[in-house]
Amino acid sequence: MTTINLADPTIYVNNVNNPTDGEKLRTDLNTIITEENAKDTRLGNLESGIMSISGVKTFTSIPILPASNPSTANEAARKAYVDAAAVGTNGLLVEYASASTLTINKGSCRDNTGAYIFTISSPLTLDITTTGINGRDSGVEASNTTYFVYLIGKTDGTVASTLSTTNEFISGAITLPVGYTLKRQLPLWVRNDGSSNFIPFYLEGWGSYLTYWYKVTTTYFYAGYGLGTTNVLNAGTATSFTAMTSMSNFIPNGFSDMAWLETSSSSSGDFFVLRDSLGSGIQQQCNSNSKTGLYVLNSSQQLEYIRTSGTGALYVDVKGVLINRRGLLVPTP
Repeated sequence: MTTINLADPTIYVNNVNNPTDGEKLRTDLNTIITEENAKDTRLGNLESGIMSISGVKTFTSIPILPASNPSTANEAARKAYVDAAAVGTNGLLVEYASASTLTINKGSCRDNTGAYIFTISSPLTLDITTTGINGRDSGVEASNTTYFVYLIGKTDGTVASTLSTTNEFISGAITLPVGYTLKRQLPLWVRNDGSSNFIPFYLEGWGSYLTYWYKVTTTYFYAGYGLGTTNVLNAGTATSFTAMTSMSNFIPNGFSDMAWLETSSSSSGDFFVLRDSLGSGIQQQCNSNSKTGLYVLNSSQQLEYIRTSGTGALYVDVKGVLINRRGLLVPTP
């Protein structure tokens, strides 16, 4: 940037026949020089990034912003940032694929610091039989164990996934592969059985709530199915309120306290009361027909039960979990 100096008054006064005209010429020239210097200063400020623009400005097309996220209250936000922030997670449907694999469908979300956006443009396959990227975060696969689903990433935009027995919603930290520094726990999990096979599940719901359904055969005594995979009470006969086994194996802490349970009895005409964490009792007549109901669990993911009449035994299985998760659309199987 070059600054033009103001004119010397003696030059124009001495070189013009009429001194008055010379002075006017000098004044006009200095006005022009001052205006040009001001323009040059504004241009320099614009190039250096320190210019303040006032008034209303109209753009004929949407401006392109830098590929970075805002960090202060008055910085502009890109569409991708707003989309990810609006619903927490956009898409990212997790599906049961096989006894050892899950599919994470395309979508986007922010990492757990909020500073980076994870974007999956094509589905990821998560395999519990491998370790590292798109596999277990560490160790060997354990049977009868709950695994939690995470997205992991690098600051260059690389995104992958991992499974971990660590539930960061409650405590602890997962092990990240070398080069990966970002992560985000998704609000879903998977449980494997005694043979280290994933228990099949599917999701359904719209908007704020979705139900995580276990796609398994329940106990249902009269049908002769045998003990169900998600059984939490086997042949209960207590005549005073007694706590069932914790359901945290099938409803991990930090996800929900609302359980869809199936109840059935070994004797027709039996009455049982199931007491939830709100202190209310739900009386069920259990006979040859199984019944499914929605129950509120206590902080240990439990219910209490009592047999109030009859001679039979009570069987309770987890059918599903009601989860409050905004903005997710999922299909039925």
